[in-house]
Amino acid sequence: MQRCQGLVGHVFVHQRTHAESVRDDHSGLASVEGLRIHDLRHSFASFLVNGGRSLYEVQQILGHSDPKVTMRYAHLSTKALQEAANAASVIVGQQKAA
Repeated sequence: MQRCQGLVGHVFVHQRTHAESVRDDHSGLASVEGLRIHDLRHSFASFLVNGGRSLYEVQQILGHSDPKVTMRYAHLSTKALQEAANAASVIVGQQKAA
């Protein structure tokens, strides 16, 4: 996947100058106290992971070279964690039945 070099108007780009221009262009659209563009990257990553996308996919989309960074970005919901635990119990149950 290529980095988004030279693309203007994208929210999740890799160059600081583009992120600042997006913030400046859209600063009046929503006045959420203390909200930063960087916060939206965390939400974006979490939505993707909780929606079933792999950490590798999210890593590539966000342009992280280290998967540990992506793991800090992607916050799993309680529901997603419960579903993962339930899937493990189903697998164990199937292995016992076999």
